[in-house]
Amino acid sequence: LFTAFNIAQRRTMLRSVHLQTLRSRFPGIAKDLSLVSADAVKAVATHFKHKNLGPAFFEPSDEDHALVQKLLYQVNYVSRGVPGTNSARLTMRNQIRGMIVSLGVPQLFITLNPSDNRNPIVKFLSGADIDIDNLLDIDVPDYWDQSCTVARNPFVAAQFFNLYIKAFI
Repeated sequence: LFTAFNIAQRRTMLRSVHLQTLRSRFPGIAKDLSLVSADAVKAVATHFKHKNLGPAFFEPSDEDHALVQKLLYQVNYVSRGVPGTNSARLTMRNQIRGMIVSLGVPQLFITLNPSDNRNPIVKFLSGADIDIDNLLDIDVPDYWDQSCTVARNPFVAAQFFNLYIKAFI
């Protein structure tokens, strides 16, 4: 399930990411993009990954690395509509702000987070033979065992969450 989500998110990301620069810089940027090598980009990315520093603290060792640094300053990437990215969160935040302007400030705001590690319903949904109506203290799951059950079968946790939220609403 997680692998399928990962593949779907990568596909969405690759289809929706665009490079953006000023119109006046476009001819030079296009030329520089065609000149830069994949090895130089990989070397600079590896440097940033291991040093945890941004482009401002990078001292290029050759012309290719300097070209990559120049492109990092002049080209931005824009992604829209990809769930889980900063741009998607920004879009949701702006929608909430727009609703506040048009509808007013919400009177009640609740965040629900049902605990799947302590609830016997998760144990029941995972196939354990327990009587929910006549639940005894020994039937309440141990935290570690329940965490292992959720880790082995995350669909049960999602099913529990859906059931709990529908019951609340």
